[in-house]
Amino acid sequence: MIGKIKYHSLLMSMLAASAVCFTSCEDEDNEVKLGNWVDSRKEFPGVARGSAVCFTIDNVAYVGTGANTDKTEERQRHRDFYSCHVTVSESDWLQQRQQYADYGKVQVPMAWSAKWERTANGVSSMPDEAPARNGAVAFAINGKGYVGLGYDGTNYLKDFWEFTPGEDPDPSQYPSLPDTLKSKFPGSKTGRWRRVADYPGDSCRYAVAFVIDNIAYVGTGQDYDDNILSDFYKFDGKSWSVINSIGVGRSQATAFSYNGYGYVFGGVSSDVVDAFSRYDPKKDLWEDLHSTSNRTDFEFDDEYVDGCLTTYGCTSFVVQNYGITKAYVATGNKYNTGGRYCWEYDFDGDYWIQKTNFEGMQRKLAVSFVLNFGDLQIPFVTTGCANEISVAASGGLCYKDTWLLNPYEYPEEKD
Repeated sequence: MIGKIKYHSLLMSMLAASAVCFTSCEDEDNEVKLGNWVDSRKEFPGVARGSAVCFTIDNVAYVGTGANTDKTEERQRHRDFYSCHVTVSESDWLQQRQQYADYGKVQVPMAWSAKWERTANGVSSMPDEAPARNGAVAFAINGKGYVGLGYDGTNYLKDFWEFTPGEDPDPSQYPSLPDTLKSKFPGSKTGRWRRVADYPGDSCRYAVAFVIDNIAYVGTGQDYDDNILSDFYKFDGKSWSVINSIGVGRSQATAFSYNGYGYVFGGVSSDVVDAFSRYDPKKDLWEDLHSTSNRTDFEFDDEYVDGCLTTYGCTSFVVQNYGITKAYVATGNKYNTGGRYCWEYDFDGDYWIQKTNFEGMQRKLAVSFVLNFGDLQIPFVTTGCANEISVAASGGLCYKDTWLLNPYEYPEEKD
């Protein structure tokens, strides 16, 4: 890591050169920030839920599991999955690419939209043998999706399941479906699930996962005895092996990867965790980056105030457009109820800038994914819940709306 003196000298010159202006959370409504959230008008097609998971294969996102908490009689966990891809009119695409060709006026075309699909009769859902769950983790490596861990309402889990898209499902995995539906499986190509090696750590919920070079890294979380975990393991699609602990245990953190490193942000232990950690797989070492609270005398972190950047239950994603790569964390909150904050991370400078707040209902435990069209990437945020999901699956309102973010556009005026 760059030395502190050298780093801050470099950072201050960068901020001066770019005329970056930080604002406090308290006056955030009075200053316009970059980043326009747009309602895709295409809702997640399943039951509204929080604490779902998502993985992406071949530019298709798969979202599933989670807990529904809206009404007492519907407090249940899920194993169903739905796929999402983007649609855009070619004429609208060409027109907007020409109109916004100059950087500084760049926006993701408004013609983009999410298109959700539930594969035939829901057979892309996890098989009956796989417990319905929330608080799981998911990732994709080598063209296959993986889902594991979580809580089924009674047990904390450590099983892992592999999803292969484009294969016929196995009828024997779905004994609860009527034969009239299972007879339609051959040729459906909706994907097949199989169980793989169990997670070697404790059964837990609210762990995190990130992928580097087709190797998945999974760790942290909360076990049955409410222990907050710090151990980490890597998985190559066949077997698990232990790596160094992250050090500070945490639950409901979020993780992402970029340029050969893994990053773990936020979370909660006895209090909200303000540690921000980076993993180097070549050295098997964790490094503490700058905290997500105001811990220095320098200006760059003056606005990292409690409840604003320091958070848990948020979602994160990395966007690479126009030669610029940034990470984002959105939603999540410190005080059990969901939030709307959105922050952008600069990998080179190791600092955060507040962006326009998420414009949907405040929430936590949402999921996000990034899909490509041509040389552009577009991030989506969907599902989530208003409050904490307890072990009894209570937690207030859940959501199914789907929003996209244009990072380089100012927000539209709302009526």
